[in-house]
Amino acid sequence: NPIPRRKPAALWRRGSAFFCFHPTCFVRQGIWSETTALSDVFDMRLTVKQFTFRKAEHLCSKKEIDALFSQPHQSVRVFPVLAVFQEVDRTSGAPVQLLLSVSKRRFKRAVRRNRTKRLLREAYRRQKHLLHYQPAPGRGLNVAFMWLSDALMTQAQVDAAVAQVLERMSAARQPV
Repeated sequence: NPIPRRKPAALWRRGSAFFCFHPTCFVRQGIWSETTALSDVFDMRLTVKQFTFRKAEHLCSKKEIDALFSQPHQSVRVFPVLAVFQEVDRTSGAPVQLLLSVSKRRFKRAVRRNRTKRLLREAYRRQKHLLHYQPAPGRGLNVAFMWLSDALMTQAQVDAAVAQVLERMSAARQPV
């Protein structure tokens, strides 16, 4: 009993790829089965939206970046990533803001620096749920990820390092 192919009813854009949440498209992608309920499809869409890295989550303020490195802070190092973090007063925006830094000293060519930042950004985006941080009202967390290696790594290696960094940060944030 083949499912008729038709134009997708709703497209949702993520980056440069389009995701369709029409049951016909889910069958072609191997996501849909006879037992999949429509509510599961909407749950899948919400799950996809949770793994984002919005502009509000980027640490862009020069004032906050200077404060992160000049005032007392904590750090976690898992080669090739060093994470520096500090709890700050924040009334608006995301509870956790992230800065990514790959030094020109490590990679002379901008293509490699950008690729490394893209790998770090993707690893954080997919694993930020490992950072168990519930801020007090009016508080937030500023984090800087710095690249320590002179070599390019695979996405799997960067994922593993970022996962360990986030778990250690969570452990460091726990009250003793």
